[in-house]
Amino acid sequence: MNWNFLLRKKKTLTPREAASKRRLHIFVLCLICSALFWLFTKLSQENQSDFQQYVIVQDFPEGKTGVNQSDSLVSYTLETTGLRLITERYFAYKDTLFFKAKDLPAVQREEQLAHYITVEDLSNALREKYGDWAQLAQIETDSIFIEVVPAVTKTLPVEIHKDISYQKRFGLYGEITIEPDSIAVTGPKTILDTMEVVRTVHWHQENIRSTVRKTLDLDLPSVLLLAEESKVRLHLPVEEYTEASITLPIAIDCPVPLEEGQLRLFPSKVELTYLVALRDYRVVNENMFEVSITCPQADVEASERLYVRLDKYPAFVEVLNIRPSSVDYVILE
Repeated sequence: MNWNFLLRKKKTLTPREAASKRRLHIFVLCLICSALFWLFTKLSQENQSDFQQYVIVQDFPEGKTGVNQSDSLVSYTLETTGLRLITERYFAYKDTLFFKAKDLPAVQREEQLAHYITVEDLSNALREKYGDWAQLAQIETDSIFIEVVPAVTKTLPVEIHKDISYQKRFGLYGEITIEPDSIAVTGPKTILDTMEVVRTVHWHQENIRSTVRKTLDLDLPSVLLLAEESKVRLHLPVEEYTEASITLPIAIDCPVPLEEGQLRLFPSKVELTYLVALRDYRVVNENMFEVSITCPQADVEASERLYVRLDKYPAFVEVLNIRPSSVDYVILE
């Protein structure tokens, strides 16, 4: 059978083709309705599925913290309708079970004090989370232990974890500043000894063309760490830049003035190209730059040409190149 009639417009169809197209549409509609009814029936029935939940112990006594938690995940089986299981797995917020150390029983383990969470505690926390709409069928995790050790404090510099780019002709003007630029972090000594900096969460931004002021969260590598502040304020000054050039005379660096007078350079001037912010463009002048060569009598590596050296330039410009980078010379007898 030729199925091309399905793609043609209604007014171009023969009566027989139009009737066949209507019957096919009705069949497809019935098939979709049947599939949806079957799916709704299946999702309305009771089913089971396995889940995992993070467990964090916090609020230790002052001057104490926890290490070596025996398990950070609780595995359990949930029983409810298929639709709610799908919602819980793919659309529900992945919450964390928090327990306060001061509310947990303690035991001495290998000469070390440890708090522990019983299976009953885990069950009660999960039942409280899900309420009446789901049944907790099984918990596969055993009791969770966490050792109690003295907490130490270490002040660490803050590092911006960034991946940024500037729009063409724009760039950083000065330095990025962070407030505060260092943070006191409290936690287990075993973790703090491995840390040299505290990083922020990843900041990604492209085509920056204006000054950025924003707040970034800190990204602590462990839930057992506590920072005195959870955020830092960032200031990234941005300006538009332009390319400019200036012609400079070449100074001659010779140990003996007489020898300097006998040296002739070709050319005796160079063109220096630099980038400068538009706001500083009119400030730049020739006196802010110095270029020189070392006379061949004092330069043991001197060859047929002398290389031009950049001795001085303002900090707010970026030197791109010096042309020519080397010059010819003649020594007069």
